[in-house]
Amino acid sequence: MEVADTRVADFITEARNALGAEFVLEKALAQAFEQCVSGHSRRIAAVVQARDIPQIRIVLQLCKKFELGLYPVSQGKNWGMGSRLPVQNGCVVLDLSGMSKIAHIDPVFGTITLEPGVTQQQVYEHLLQENLPFYMDVTGSSRESSVIGNLLERGVAYNTLRVDQLVQLEVMLADGSIVKTGFGEAPNSLVSHLYPHGLGPNLTGIFLQSNFGIVISATLTLLPKQESHFVFIANIRETRMVANVIDDLRLLLQQKILDCVVHVGNHKRREITLAPLVFEAAKKYGVTLTRGECEGLVNRTSRGDWSAVGVIAGNRHCVKAHKKIVQKTLGAYGKVGWLTAEKLRIAKNAMRLIGLKRQLIFLEAVTPLLGYALGKPSSEALRSAYWPFCNEQANWQNPDFPSDGGLIFCTPLLPMCSSAIEKFHQITQEFERTYLVKFAITLNTMNRSCIEAVISLEFDRQNADTVQRTKTIMTNLLEQCAAEGFLPYRLDIDSYRKFCNNHTELSRTSQRIKQLLDPDGIIAPGRYGLSAGPRDARAC
Repeated sequence: MEVADTRVADFITEARNALGAEFVLEKALAQAFEQCVSGHSRRIAAVVQARDIPQIRIVLQLCKKFELGLYPVSQGKNWGMGSRLPVQNGCVVLDLSGMSKIAHIDPVFGTITLEPGVTQQQVYEHLLQENLPFYMDVTGSSRESSVIGNLLERGVAYNTLRVDQLVQLEVMLADGSIVKTGFGEAPNSLVSHLYPHGLGPNLTGIFLQSNFGIVISATLTLLPKQESHFVFIANIRETRMVANVIDDLRLLLQQKILDCVVHVGNHKRREITLAPLVFEAAKKYGVTLTRGECEGLVNRTSRGDWSAVGVIAGNRHCVKAHKKIVQKTLGAYGKVGWLTAEKLRIAKNAMRLIGLKRQLIFLEAVTPLLGYALGKPSSEALRSAYWPFCNEQANWQNPDFPSDGGLIFCTPLLPMCSSAIEKFHQITQEFERTYLVKFAITLNTMNRSCIEAVISLEFDRQNADTVQRTKTIMTNLLEQCAAEGFLPYRLDIDSYRKFCNNHTELSRTSQRIKQLLDPDGIIAPGRYGLSAGPRDARAC
């Protein structure tokens, strides 16, 4: 037995003795963590589940004793970027999905404090039960994805950026001590869950996209429910118009006519998202449609090379005025449709009465879009992972489950201007011609000046050559984007070394912080290129 194997065996023995055997997964269950829809591959030493703070401390102490890296995950649904896999081989995965308590909700100011394992669906159901005038902004990922997990990657929700809603973090450091950011440790503070900064330096940001500690709770602001709430779906007839649309969206955001994330998707993104939902809706209404019929229905009902989806919400008088401006602006590029929960309900009833089943099926398919805008999570978008390969998949809600379908993402950032969009189109179109692929692309407005391009590519996970070719394409694409100044806003686990520049003064400062807070390099070694010297220099 090799030394490393001996360390792992001794760690597992002591972890089972200290925590209980049920908290250390058997080998077969642990190996399931190595399945990954993005085709990444790592060897995991062990998987340990923690339900509370004392258990995390024990695991940290044992990893330090046996010189093993510890990689915390919440729900582990970082799909397309590496899922639950560590950056380095041989690490212990710390599964925090069992820490799933909603600790506090302020019913007046609309803030929520929760643990890492709390899911979007859990928050949605809790707020419904409490009948509060707030909702949590959700992502289009999955009902069972972790709120904190997405937050720590600076994820984008449907209407806002998650990080913009962050008030406070509670973090366990490598020595087992706990720090609360902002006013979290101030005695008798009445604003610790309301104001993010506290006195002196604000340390909250250093725990995002880093490995300085293990986040054990977070406080976020919820969104207030509004009197009027419309979702718009604007068709964009031709790709060449997208650059001008982006200029117009920038002006609408700067003028505060729009105050949301606008999602601008290409034809392929729309097709792989909606076609499987049409297929499922058809079954619900007793209709059998072929793949071609599903895709044809999507293309006939939502015409145009691209489409833009966003939200206008607020006082009904303001919403009415803003709708007119958005309609006039985006209507120049194609048809603009408006959805509310009531309009959708009435339209569905009308279609049932007059027997227009195919129109009814399409309305059923787009219903999750309205749900996202109102804070209702859905897992339906996950069907896009299997749709390029098959019509149905039994375990579709877990894309990591062994199947043919693979999916990988990259996410460069662009200035929100027509010249940047035109250059981006040139890059992606050249790659499509060179490699004979077609990217699914969504351009998300991150603020009033910047856009996140979400680019995905499907591949056959069972073909090793195809997996490697797809990774190469995406790496080359990200490198080309970076060369033009379009740097990534988040990275998959293979890209840290390539894109995290360890030779800048900022990087050297980050490394010094890592060395101070985690001198043995125990926590998530290599994450976003951060290490602490001796421990990270060894192979895990």
